[in-house]
Amino acid sequence: MALAVILYVVSLSKGDDAIAADPGAQAISTDPSLYLAYISIILTAIAAVGFAIWQLIQFPKRAKSVLYGVVGVVVAGVLAYLVSSDAPVVTASGVEVDGDTARRVGAGLIVFYIAGGIAIVSVIASSVSSALKR
Repeated sequence: MALAVILYVVSLSKGDDAIAADPGAQAISTDPSLYLAYISIILTAIAAVGFAIWQLIQFPKRAKSVLYGVVGVVVAGVLAYLVSSDAPVVTASGVEVDGDTARRVGAGLIVFYIAGGIAIVSVIASSVSSALKR
């Protein structure tokens, strides 16, 4: 981490013209930061999965509700993928997006909309429920 900060400060102080002109300097200045990012992502993923497994081992009765959540997300993803269009798209900047990529992006957006809708309905239902209990 300290190496990445040092390289960042050096590149800010000297400007990026020399780095942009020299591929060797690009490799020296950006590779350590990228490797640090890769290591951080891998360690974070391992910690997240490990913590989830540890919680399931500690509280096995909660595994059923976790399984329902995972199945719900998978079902939403499959339905969104089946509903989304696979027509090729040309963006405003002229980039052509193939049908498979357009379908995956559309499915991701649909799942996001479903999750957002569920969150909004949950907040409203919780507010109404707490108002009625008073």
